[in-house]
Amino acid sequence: MPRFNGRGRQVTWSIVLSSLIIGVSAAQESALERAQNEAARLRQAPKQPEETIWKNIKATREPSAGLHASLRDWVASLLPKSRVALDAELLFLTPKVDAELRQAGLFRSGASGDPFESEPGTVTRMEFSRPPEDPDKLVVIVGVDVPCGSNDAAYIYDYSQGEPRLVLESHGTRDHDEGITNVRFSKRDASGSQLILTLRYAVQCGSSWNMLSYDLFRLSTMASAAVPILGGEQGIWFAGAHPYHLRIEPDELLMEVQGSSIDANIHNREHVLHFNAPGSTAERVDPVALQPQDFVDEWFTRPWSEMESRSAESARDKLQKWHDFLSGDFVAGEFQFVQRCREPADQWQIAIDLGWIKSGELPDGLRVYFLVQQSGHYRFTMTGISFERQEGCPGESDPNIESPTLFPADERH
Repeated sequence: MPRFNGRGRQVTWSIVLSSLIIGVSAAQESALERAQNEAARLRQAPKQPEETIWKNIKATREPSAGLHASLRDWVASLLPKSRVALDAELLFLTPKVDAELRQAGLFRSGASGDPFESEPGTVTRMEFSRPPEDPDKLVVIVGVDVPCGSNDAAYIYDYSQGEPRLVLESHGTRDHDEGITNVRFSKRDASGSQLILTLRYAVQCGSSWNMLSYDLFRLSTMASAAVPILGGEQGIWFAGAHPYHLRIEPDELLMEVQGSSIDANIHNREHVLHFNAPGSTAERVDPVALQPQDFVDEWFTRPWSEMESRSAESARDKLQKWHDFLSGDFVAGEFQFVQRCREPADQWQIAIDLGWIKSGELPDGLRVYFLVQQSGHYRFTMTGISFERQEGCPGESDPNIESPTLFPADERH
């Protein structure tokens, strides 16, 4: 049997260590080379003409799947292998990755400065963050260039059991959710389960009006990956000081989003999205609006499945016919008055001159009167609709232009 002295063992371990380093470097290089090959393929694709840019955003996103996959694999090979290592190395991870991407020619140069001029096959953002609600998690956001913006993917890794586990991979799937604006986590409940929220927005070349997409996932201790339980979209005005607020708990999600009103004279209003999510499903619950006029707006533009329980049971069949006649994705008109009734005092009468309903634009304005009952601060029920003004609500108070909020100043961010 061969015999080795201490120096021989040291030489042997040096060779083994070098082999391991070379093996890791080769794996990293292989993933990075795949990314370069995918980028080259995208750069060779014919450019879309500017006049069809909006129709081809989705077509531009789909070929980027291969580049996203190779970048994901490359980033995964660079991640610290334990929570302790993450604590020590996170600060240096971004500059290391940025330097390697630049050396590989994968970062966007931004030379043209024209938002319509995309640089296919280039990386627009590479961000690493740890949520303050759960320091065992690492969020990685990778963006790939598309016209007027970035097509982002989010990867969430969990370090609570040792080496990083990919527990959520999020890509935009709708026509208006290319970019990521936020990833939020609830605290864990007694069983260790938590909610994860991703917020996305559409690429946009000019307007401050946009579409906010939200997806809610549940991650339990018994599952290997987060499970989707809710998804939806809401129009948003990003130019405001606080375009949205949110609060997320292990079994609840509350969001206020500044979006449009059916009345163009009211530039924007607070849209309330409140969901109970105790398990693998989510249900929209009150409040759905913060004032009577907003409730009528919501009643118009949301499906009957949500508004049925918020319509008086005694008149529900008739109200459903009104909903079928008036409601749609786009309804437009002007609030003529929002008047509190004398009897009963918890009821409001709202008059609207409608110019556009479900069936399309009306040749002449159509005035419709709504009766809304208020219970407590922010619970509303539709009780009646008519072409004739109902009795008991004299006066014509102007609609409120300023929306109330459920979020105190210290929660506005």
